[in-house]
Amino acid sequence: MTEKHLVLISTLFNQERTAMDAMREAERNSNIRIGEGAVYTMLKRLEADGLVRSTYRGDPEQRRGGARRRYYALTGTGARALTDAFEGMSRSMGGAHAQ
Repeated sequence: MTEKHLVLISTLFNQERTAMDAMREAERNSNIRIGEGAVYTMLKRLEADGLVRSTYRGDPEQRRGGARRRYYALTGTGARALTDAFEGMSRSMGGAHAQ
């Protein structure tokens, strides 16, 4: 999983978000930029890998061509992958300081 994927799924920890909300939150909390087109591709891949799930909610919106909003959430597998990645980074940083 790339750094961008980690930053993106970290925005879904304990909170469902739309793709655009997740993208904005990721960019607000990091120096990583995720393009509007890329965020959908990334979330589709993460969903195929079982790390996130999506659901459609709300009434169809006229301005969205009648489409409902799609919300993404971290799965249990995604939460474990995120936790493992952060623990791995923490261990490697701790090891670097110990030298």
